[in-house]
Amino acid sequence: MSLQTEIIAVTASLANGKVYPQMVDEDVRLPFIVYRVLSKAPLETLSGGTIQMNVIVEFDCYADSYLSALTLADQLRNLIDASPLVSYETSAPGEQYEQTVDVFMEPVYYGFWHTA
Repeated sequence: MSLQTEIIAVTASLANGKVYPQMVDEDVRLPFIVYRVLSKAPLETLSGGTIQMNVIVEFDCYADSYLSALTLADQLRNLIDASPLVSYETSAPGEQYEQTVDVFMEPVYYGFWHTA
């Protein structure tokens, strides 16, 4: 199973299932989550590479209020942490407010160890 398939399965209950890779259509209503893979690196051992990949994913949690964006981000963290995915939370830049579209966004970054 691909990591993206596993991410969608784990996060399906969030934002009424509105979890999208890379972008969202402009007619989608808040709240929603957009995720994207930032990097992929194979696990290196003394004998060379393995089939294990370290994949860093950014999740952007969009909502119409600051509190709602923070709450959605916390719900995402709780689901990922409770899932069977082998993951760790990485540092993220602070929250953002998208003035041009009047929405709040809380970023959440996770690294996943995944077998390719």
